[in-house]
Amino acid sequence: MCRKICAPLISSGKPAALYIVFIQLQSLLGLVGFPLRQYSVQQGHGKKYADIVITKDGVEQFVIEVKRPSHTMQQEDRKQLFSYMRLLNHQVDFGLYIGDKIRLFYDNHTSAIEEVFSIDILENNPDGITFVKLFSKESFNIQTLSDFCVAQ
Repeated sequence: MCRKICAPLISSGKPAALYIVFIQLQSLLGLVGFPLRQYSVQQGHGKKYADIVITKDGVEQFVIEVKRPSHTMQQEDRKQLFSYMRLLNHQVDFGLYIGDKIRLFYDNHTSAIEEVFSIDILENNPDGITFVKLFSKESFNIQTLSDFCVAQ
């Protein structure tokens, strides 16, 4: 299943990557999000827009920031993702960054947000199984994801 998510990302740009990520997450993992628009996040007097926010029963579960697959994560990218995680209507503990890698970030609210897991975007990456188990609709559970992050 990770191959189905990663293969189209390898050669796509940001708009295509954003669309591919959403469609693949929705169809393969059964997640529900906001498909055709970015998610508005209030920041001071202005608004910023998270690429994808996954919800369950109307409550934000995690945020996904998508960059071009050739984009190497910079400090500003981290700050952007972290601000979205903390500024949603319901602050979330989990953020996914999808760019040069798929990276999972965790906020335990006692220290800095940390990267706890990363997956190279390769068609047959065995770490994709872990990713799918954590984020598929059938097995997605906030406590399981928290336990995984703490164990890392």
